[in-house]
Amino acid sequence: ADTRAPSDSHTIPPLTRDDTRGTRVVVSGLPTDVKVEDFIRVFKSFGIVSWARLLSRPQGFHAKTAIISYEREHDAVTAVEQLPNFYISGQKIAVELFHETSERRAF
Repeated sequence: ADTRAPSDSHTIPPLTRDDTRGTRVVVSGLPTDVKVEDFIRVFKSFGIVSWARLLSRPQGFHAKTAIISYEREHDAVTAVEQLPNFYISGQKIAVELFHETSERRAF
């Protein structure tokens, strides 16, 4: 299983055919001190995580948003359904399926 955790870059791999089937999840409301490993631990329980990224603003500040890519649509949908009231480090997060407009809203 590949649970790579790339750097905190705001550069997200381009959309692929898989993304049109809903394999990416947007997580917002993350604590500012969260690390990729913190939320991968939670999200990998729903399936194989292809990659995960914390989004950052151009000045390097954490945007409190992440994008997680699963290998299968079912896993992404399950994560969204199972985490409607989930907290990380005492802060409630929001989880939704990624849409092309999701990345623009994060900034």
